[in-house]
Amino acid sequence: MERNYTAHNPGTNWVVVHDDGEFEKANAVKLIVVKLTLESVSFGGGNFPVFSDDDGNEYPKTQWTPTANYPVCYKRGTKMEVTPKFDVIPPTFTGPVKIKGKSNGPQLPEASTLPKPIMTSIDEFKNTVDDIKPLGIRWTYTVDQKHWHFLGKSENHVYVTLDTPLCSKLFHTVVDVACRNAKGKSEEIDVFNKIWEEFHGRSVHPWQDGSKAMKYWGPDAVAAKDTADKYDTTAKLVKHKDGQCGAWASFMGDVLAAHAINTHQDKITLSKTYPPDCVIPAGFTVYNRLPGQGGMPLETNFTDHQIVKYDGKFYDPSYGEHYNTSLEWEDHSLWRLIYGTKGNYITILDPKKVQDTADSYYVYP
Repeated sequence: MERNYTAHNPGTNWVVVHDDGEFEKANAVKLIVVKLTLESVSFGGGNFPVFSDDDGNEYPKTQWTPTANYPVCYKRGTKMEVTPKFDVIPPTFTGPVKIKGKSNGPQLPEASTLPKPIMTSIDEFKNTVDDIKPLGIRWTYTVDQKHWHFLGKSENHVYVTLDTPLCSKLFHTVVDVACRNAKGKSEEIDVFNKIWEEFHGRSVHPWQDGSKAMKYWGPDAVAAKDTADKYDTTAKLVKHKDGQCGAWASFMGDVLAAHAINTHQDKITLSKTYPPDCVIPAGFTVYNRLPGQGGMPLETNFTDHQIVKYDGKFYDPSYGEHYNTSLEWEDHSLWRLIYGTKGNYITILDPKKVQDTADSYYVYP
């Protein structure tokens, strides 16, 4: 808003004070009233895109508005870049002005560019995995370098990974499980062990506060098993909160890949050497006494089972157990083999032979 003022009495002057503290007398002045409103906040400078569990799409690159906020992800030891956007009245006003954003994370410098100053943090994120919930920034401005006026506060959930993520899509629940469990850790083995604790507890929760644990072979996965939409990928697991062994193995691999930790997803299946008179291997049965993720699984008969191998050990995320060898997995998990014959099936109880190949583990009768 602009207003012109003129001194009506002869010899009466206004005192005009300049930014540098100097002043002069004038019989007319122009007063500009400036109004700034915080419209949005965007993060850049090396952050990693995060994808929605619900539809698999990348979250908006404007990560904060007064009505919405989205997660942000950086690598440890890096600086964050923040761009606030202001609605400026009058639009022609460009300064002088100072913008300040006080953060509970890396600190931001003052800025003087309107309407979208780009602010690169003075310091870096800590050199550890972090889960900042939320990273708040309190925005203020001044036009006289003395009086600071409150503009608003933006809040975003910021995840900090051990290294550059390797997974093709960094789903929200993937990065949440990856960072909330390993917060404060800086060594790969410590990050792995803390993440595995949640899998071992068989109560892996999605990112939403108060959410129920995701399931292994719960009712939704059972209902979808014979459809084209069977729940066998990370995307299906984080969307439906229920999945098969392939979904859980893929999910665990992606959670670790969020920190650039390499694992191998392996498959346990029946040997192609059939017993006499058998036409085709039908599958195998795991013990029905074994609890899985989110409770007791509703399926125990499988044609194969997928696990994760890390540092020479076998991790079964579906059941939350780990083993030194594939034979240990078989002793603990496998009840029987089922082979098809002419119009019938035969079962072999207590199988004890496993042959390991590069990426499969064949169970023999």
